Amino acid sequence: HETLPVNIVFIVEGSEETASRYLQEYLVKHTQGLTADLVIWESGGKNDDGVLEIFGGNKGIVTFDLAVTTANTDLHSSLAGVVDSAAIRLSQAIATLFDKHGRIIVPHFFDDVLPPNQREKDLVAALPITPESLIEKYSLNAPLYT
Repeated sequence: HETLPVNIVFIVEGSEETASRYLQEYLVKHTQGLTADLVIWESGGKNDDGVLEIFGGNKGIVTFDLAVTTANTDLHSSLAGVVDSAAIRLSQAIATLFDKHGRIIVPHFFDDVLPPNQREKDLVAALPITPESLIEKYSLNAPLYT
């Protein structure tokens, strides 16, 4: 083919670590040029052997702001014995989001998430990743979530 039988649009976005704050605005502004019958969301990098890999799918991200106010003015830490600590309150709130295995336990969080099908489970099981390899690769001192 001198031309492809389909239209291909690439969107290269590098702000995922900051929640892609301008991606939605870009998509809305350029909707006409982004019409598609199929979207492939990929990611990639090099594996431990230096081989380039492309991944289909992502684990997702959610961002939000939390604020805790325990007084209408700044207080000295010497009052911690009698005044609730905003930092402790905030850490207690965050601790309610996950169980001891690192699983999200927020009610209805996964309501619209489909479980993996058998093929997807088989593909994951075939990956050359073991708990031991992850512990070694990342020099972990704590156990992996199970």
